[in-house]
Amino acid sequence: MQADITLSPANFLGDNDGLVHSFMEAPPQEHILHIRYQLAPCTVSSRSPVPLFEPFHLLHCGHIVYIDGKDRRCGQNCRNISLSYSLSASNISTDPVLSTNYMHENNLYCEVCSGIPFDRYLLMYSSPTFNLPSNNPTLRRSLALTPPLLHSCTSLSNEDINASIAPLSFGQTVPGATTHTLLCGHEISGYATRPCAVNCMDWKMCRGNIVGWGSLRDTAAFLCQECIGRAELVHSRFIKSDVEMAARMAEEMAVRDLVDAGEAAAKEVAVWEIVEHGGEFSQQSLIDRSQQERKG
Repeated sequence: MQADITLSPANFLGDNDGLVHSFMEAPPQEHILHIRYQLAPCTVSSRSPVPLFEPFHLLHCGHIVYIDGKDRRCGQNCRNISLSYSLSASNISTDPVLSTNYMHENNLYCEVCSGIPFDRYLLMYSSPTFNLPSNNPTLRRSLALTPPLLHSCTSLSNEDINASIAPLSFGQTVPGATTHTLLCGHEISGYATRPCAVNCMDWKMCRGNIVGWGSLRDTAAFLCQECIGRAELVHSRFIKSDVEMAARMAEEMAVRDLVDAGEAAAKEVAVWEIVEHGGEFSQQSLIDRSQQERKG
């Protein structure tokens, strides 16, 4: 696991098996799973004298993104994490600590909101100010959370990742759990002993506040099953289009090869005719001869 990835253990409730294929299919089952890890977006690790920025960031739109570049500072569109919303930082965990004002002048890209992977977006909506492969000076590369990405950046198993993702509540109340309303607009089921997360709605609007936690918030975030599923759809859709485009190009190349082979065979026949008649034909005379044969 990378040293600059800030993770903390906890527990969770919900049935997350088969996330990739069934994130919209069935309501959560009434049994407890143990969440393996949680991510604390927009924080700075306290384990080093040099600030180690968390690569995960919570945006104003409510989606969590991952920065795979060297510059992991917050963007202008990161949601501000104030002490008034995270009073539990010293009680729940001493690591990570709350972020200070380490803000970059650009915005972080959200693939879920745009519905387009970042690299494809640069190609589709390139600007004269772009200097590829450098990033747009006003837009920084960041990736939507998917199980493969989480597996790559945390070295967790697929089972641990699936168990760490919060299932949708589907309007149901599961015994021993609370329903939280996230900034992304989705409602998820969380275990009752955990307060609202950093990506919950303001505590008066989140259904999780009914258990009496008040304004207390955890610095870790709920990983929304629906948002992760949508991120997978964004990437799979463009991967499918790339495959289809490659197949079409292969077909066009095959047709071109057949045409070239036919032209080469025609030229070879023409050469044999020249040798057979013991004379010389110009290109125009060969064309005229061919047209006459077709008419005949």
